[in-house]
Amino acid sequence: MTSVSLMVLTAVLAWSMCGWASDTKPTSNYPLDTCVVSGAKLGAMGDAVVVTVKGREVRLCCSGCKAKLEASPDEYLKKIDDAVIQKEKAAYPLDTCVVTGKKLDANAVDHVMPNNRLVRLCCKDCIGAADKDPAKYTAMIDKAAPKKK
Repeated sequence: MTSVSLMVLTAVLAWSMCGWASDTKPTSNYPLDTCVVSGAKLGAMGDAVVVTVKGREVRLCCSGCKAKLEASPDEYLKKIDDAVIQKEKAAYPLDTCVVTGKKLDANAVDHVMPNNRLVRLCCKDCIGAADKDPAKYTAMIDKAAPKKK
């Protein structure tokens, strides 16, 4: 392998390991219609910029907001989490933890999985399982949801 090829490979691996990637296929469950960084309406400046941070889809109004998102990802992910919880909690269809099957009580944890979906869990110990297989738990939640007519 040439030294240039090795440098390119190293750069690609380093970039992919930092948790950032461009994403051309946005998910349909994104909770905000405004940029989480600027507050501008998504689409007002052209197509939204869709990036993945810490395994989560984030939509921005423009590429200029990416640097602020990169500087404080947890702050902006919290805003997205709050929006997901507000959007989905009232209609959440289960009264049991999808991981353990235990009844949800006053200590239940509202958690947003990597696919930007709310899951209600019996305890913080279940977060790892939910994050490991969000498709499985999303399917369980969707199956329990009342069908729209």
